[in-house]
Amino acid sequence: MKQTFILSIVLISLIGTPTYGQPKYGAPKDSTNFEATINPDHFLAGTFSDYLGRFQYIDKATQIDKYYPYEEPLATYIGNYIIKHYSIQAAPQFEESRNSIILSPALASRMHNEYFDAKGSFIYRKLDTEEKKYSYLAGVYYRFGEQLEGNIYKLQLANSPKAKQLYQLLNDLECDKIVHKFLRGNIPSSDIYYFVATPRMIKYFNSIKEEKAALQQSFYGNLPGNIFEGEQGKAAKEIVDKERKELVRSLHLVLD
Repeated sequence: MKQTFILSIVLISLIGTPTYGQPKYGAPKDSTNFEATINPDHFLAGTFSDYLGRFQYIDKATQIDKYYPYEEPLATYIGNYIIKHYSIQAAPQFEESRNSIILSPALASRMHNEYFDAKGSFIYRKLDTEEKKYSYLAGVYYRFGEQLEGNIYKLQLANSPKAKQLYQLLNDLECDKIVHKFLRGNIPSSDIYYFVATPRMIKYFNSIKEEKAALQQSFYGNLPGNIFEGEQGKAAKEIVDKERKELVRSLHLVLD
């Protein structure tokens, strides 16, 4: 029963009622000599958790973020990222469960006061340049995204104010092949965006390709119950792979 329940969680993102964006930009901007320059503040903000609002489970005055056990590669990367870009010691603190937090009062206070409103929603107008928008999107992708196939990507966030801004962000960056699904009635409710990434987006995503692969591997390696091991696990993986292929096939019909 437990394995069946967990498998249903893996599959839940593959169902729902989609809405579609309409193409309007034509050919994407040339990216041949385009350099993916990361803005540290906005990349970091893109990785932030904001379940039910940024400050629901995060201490505004001291905390950079909290991370689940499978997010250990992310926590370690963010700790090193803060050291590199802000010259602040911010190593993650791990509990016995392998949940972790990163504390940095000075950086947390500045980031939260500058980029978030009182309700814990990111202030979208702070993304006032393309570099900031791409950097923020790269941060969101790193923690909440996935490359499904080729230039088809997915972002999925649960009960997130940030999720409501993603359609505008993708459009602002001239991505107009988008499928949005809202998983209403699930616990938790989730927003999913499937989209054809532009060449410039892909350059940003590829700048963290290795880190993203490590995080993805950690996620599947930390699923409870080892659901993909043994004969039952093999059957479960076949179901997931089949559903994934069907999803990608359906997305090609809509997005190509």
